[in-house]
This record gives sequence, structure tokens and C-alpha cells, in this order.
Amino acid sequence: MAIHVGWDGLSGWASKAQGDELIGAGIRPYGMHAGNLAALVAYPYLLFEEFEQQRKAAPGFTYQVWMNDIEPVIYVGADGRRESANVANMYPGSTTFQYTPAPGNFKGSLTDYWQSVIQGVVEDVIGKRFPAVKLEFHRASELRQTKEFAKTVVGAAAHAIFIGAGIQRANNTDVEGKLEYVWPLSPDTHAPMSRIPDDAKRPFLTRRRSFVTSAQIVTARKIAEDLKAGLDFALHFRMLQTARLAAIQPKLWIMGVDHLAANRNGLTEAFAERFMLRELQTDFLHVPLLFTGTATKLSKSLETARYMDPEFLIKALRDNGNLGLNVTHAPTSDNIAVVGVDRLPSHIIGRDKDKRRQEVEDHKMAYRRLSRQSSFVDANRHIDRRVVALAAGVPHL
Repeated sequence: MAIHVGWDGLSGWASKAQGDELIGAGIRPYGMHAGNLAALVAYPYLLFEEFEQQRKAAPGFTYQVWMNDIEPVIYVGADGRRESANVANMYPGSTTFQYTPAPGNFKGSLTDYWQSVIQGVVEDVIGKRFPAVKLEFHRASELRQTKEFAKTVVGAAAHAIFIGAGIQRANNTDVEGKLEYVWPLSPDTHAPMSRIPDDAKRPFLTRRRSFVTSAQIVTARKIAEDLKAGLDFALHFRMLQTARLAAIQPKLWIMGVDHLAANRNGLTEAFAERFMLRELQTDFLHVPLLFTGTATKLSKSLETARYMDPEFLIKALRDNGNLGLNVTHAPTSDNIAVVGVDRLPSHIIGRDKDKRRQEVEDHKMAYRRLSRQSSFVDANRHIDRRVVALAAGVPHL
């Protein structure tokens, strides 16, 4: 496993690529904001472009986009409050994306609703420019049919202490409260089931002191049996990533730099080895974060979504060495404007397509007229890479 960061990492990996490798990225399927676009569209585009320029040949990579539909829609902290969640202490607050109804009168899940949007943007921007690149779109729930996923699930149920201790070391933070890295879902309500019985609520790991009660061991074994019997379930983000990489074995995985700390500590590799999965051969390419002038990371989960036209974002990152983009003056917008009307399906646009298109054009024009249209800074330089996940907020797959 090799770690590549920013423009230098992108250029270096492209120089050694053969041009037919499998490349992947993941997204929680509930919208597209500037941060999503940077990792899912702009960086793959720039990677393919760089390969083409260096090798004087059309890239023939396979690019897979994974919808993380078996993740919980909401994470909460150890005390049940959303704002208390951090990278080491996150628990399911609701069901997964695959069982969350779509808004309005749309027939299907939230994943069904947004996948057509995500897929449309990738196909329109990357597919048209690089027709020889094979685009594939998958859902994490597909992994449930793989041996790697089954091993990870059973391993996570049986080795909570090992997982918690690893995450604790990787993120330099205490793992508090009960650990739940495998969450069975009730077959009736599709809501997360509790792992710890009422008479055994002592945490698996707290304040660097590990202990497990006999009741918890019995509970973990029972859950492993239930999982084998076919219950639907979700995994903690790091366990899901381990199962996915082991199953599909991509040569490169593109993700935000806020994952760098955990990856540098070899956490994913350690889990794969512990659960006897195939050895990981994946390299990681970390995309610079996008910030406002107050160093607030652009992320919809932090309520800082910003409009960013994909073509503009690609040009901005290319022209400025991918140092990090300060978009303080970029107009705030909703998901409709983020991706542009012409790439959206009818269930998103509704009946007022012309009005939506005009809103997008108005946003673009207002942005172009600013005296300081954009400001480019090394927005990532102040972040200590050892604790980047904590400094930048809860990581995104």
C-alpha cells in the first residue's frame, strides 16, 4: 500500500500506471456537494488527463463509484447527540440508506433517488471526455455476497476490542462507550438492534482499559449466528472499507485527505490481516480539502455545502496545483445547483426545469462577476496529518 497526496501524488501515480487499472471511490448517496465532486469527479478526471498527457495514449482504466447504501443514515456520539460524534465514537442513529424512503412521491429508497444524479454527473463529465474509461456503479450492499464481507462481519462481531484499540491508536483519541462495529438490522423495522443486553452495559473498551463480560461474549456469538442466517446489517465505516477493498482489490482508491491519518497507520491492512482476508494491494490518493476563509471544511454534513460547477472545479484545481481551494465567496446553493440542471433526472428537477436552469446560470454569473472570483491557498498546510481526521471533522467514505 502506498499513500499519495495532492497533485504530486496524482502525477506520480499516473507516471507508473499501465492505463488499465481498477480505480475506485465511494460516496454516501444523499447528494453532491463541492467536496464530493472533488473526490468523485475532479480528481479522477485530472488523473486520467495526466496519464493521457504523460503517456500520449488514451486511458483505459476501469473507474468504479460505490454507493455506501448499507451505512446508517445518521451517526450519533456516545451520549446520543449528533454533535458529539467523532471519528472514534460513532454509532448508528437510524436505519441504512437502502431502507430510507426517498423524498416526495418518488417510488424507491434514498439510494435509488440519488444514484441517478451521482451517476449522471460522472458519466457526463468523465464519460464524455474519456470514452475509453469503463465506468461502473455499484452499491455496498452487493458486497454481502462475497467471502471477504462475511469474514469481516463475523470478525467484527467477535473482535470488538481489537477494532476499538486500533481505531483508538490511529486517531489518538479515547474510544468511549459501547463499541458496535457490526449493526444487525431488525427484519421488521430495519432499525439497528442493540448488541449489549440490559444486564451487561459495561463498555467493551473505555479509557484505554479493556474488558469484556461473559454476557457480551455470548451476545457477540449470537449476533454472529444471526448475521450468518441472513439478517441485513451495516458496518462501521472503517470495517466497510476493509471488506470492500479486500473484495474488489482496486489498484487505487481516491478519497479525501481527512482519511489520511487512519490509512497511514495501516488500520485497514491490520483488519484485513486479522480477519484472514486477501492481502490488500491498494494505493490511496488523497484529495485536498475545500475550505472557506475561516478554514471550515466544505461538507454537507457540516451544513457548509457550496455551489461548484464541475468544470470550474476541475479547472481551478488544475490551474493551481491542487493546493486547496478557498471558496469563501462562492454562492451557497442547494443540491440542484451543485450539479447543474442538465445532468439531473426528472424526479429531481420537477416540472420547473427552465426556472431551475436559470437559477444555476444566475449563480454562475454572480460568481464570475466577483472582483476576487476565487482565492487559492494551501488550505491543508495547517493540518497535522497525524490528526487530520479529527481536525477536519468526521471522515466521509
